Amino acid sequence: MFPEFRVGMFATEGESKTSNEFLTAFGKYSHVNVELNPSEGGNSKANVESYYDRRGHFNSASMACAVMEKFYFKPVHVSIQVQKERLRLWVNSDKIFDVPKGVPLGRTLNQLIFEVGSTNYPEDKYGVYISNIKSGNWQARYTPQADRRRPFLYYGYSLRFSECGY
Repeated sequence: MFPEFRVGMFATEGESKTSNEFLTAFGKYSHVNVELNPSEGGNSKANVESYYDRRGHFNSASMACAVMEKFYFKPVHVSIQVQKERLRLWVNSDKIFDVPKGVPLGRTLNQLIFEVGSTNYPEDKYGVYISNIKSGNWQARYTPQADRRRPFLYYGYSLRFSECGY
């Protein structure tokens, strides 16, 4: 059983951004969570959920994400774009999600969170290594008429898994 991996964004609403309370209560105000569930035999899945004031805002069905299976023990580029309420997720160049109303409005998502789930493998036999995290306001660099997908994939928010050992 491979461990699931979650990456999320959450709002701290003026509270201390270094408060340990957010380690367990990151959904206190608003948050968006992307979960990647690696598996074998084409059974890998991904889903998105979001909350506003601890109430469910959006919860996707699990989407097939077999593309992850080609990259075990290799770098994987995960890109997440939030544009107002719209959330998009790519794994390498494959778009997995494009959710027009996936992000709750009204709170600024100002923190990132990463979680690795449990597995039956010993801790020294698996790992997720994260590097090359980029964040920016790429919209300001491009005109509204420009194709925003291509610049985003190369210059926007990105999470690069340098090495994934499962």
